[in-house]
Amino acid sequence: MNSKETIISAAADYILEKGDLSDSIRDIAKNVGTSHRMVNYHFGGSDGFWEALVNEIRKKEILRIRHLHEENKYPLSVSPYVNTFITQEYKKVFNIVLEIYLKALKNPEGFSAFRDSYIDDWIASISQGIDRQYPESRNISGTLARIKVAFIRGILLDYFMTNDAQALMDACKYMDNMLQESIAH
Repeated sequence: MNSKETIISAAADYILEKGDLSDSIRDIAKNVGTSHRMVNYHFGGSDGFWEALVNEIRKKEILRIRHLHEENKYPLSVSPYVNTFITQEYKKVFNIVLEIYLKALKNPEGFSAFRDSYIDDWIASISQGIDRQYPESRNISGTLARIKVAFIRGILLDYFMTNDAQALMDACKYMDNMLQESIAH
């Protein structure tokens, strides 16, 4: 296992299966069948590796939930995602995302790709969906998209702390109504 793409794909699979980022780069390399030296060679050190790992995890997550976006005909709805959010598989992903958020807060410059992918791209994608569905909302679609993203992050944090699926579903339905009403006004 010596190619950059193979290493980062295997590392992302390993981390997603494990469900946390507690391993050192040396441990990750060992668990995916390569060496710390090869990781440094391909990624130029720890910052390059973590950034590539974040991007690979995001890419795999986008592919995994793409059907939800394609099936969601209402870009302001949160409820269609509830059944995906409450799975143990997604809990692992969310734990990793939270760990990356913490790393990004400590080193914003080193995690600009994370910000671009997990925040800016997500908001832009939702905003474009809102613009297509509700052309009259173009002046507020970015704001509505940001509210939706912030709500999803917050409600998932609440859910994974409480494991209260019913509260999550109720909150999502309520948020769906609030977002729909914001377009009506």
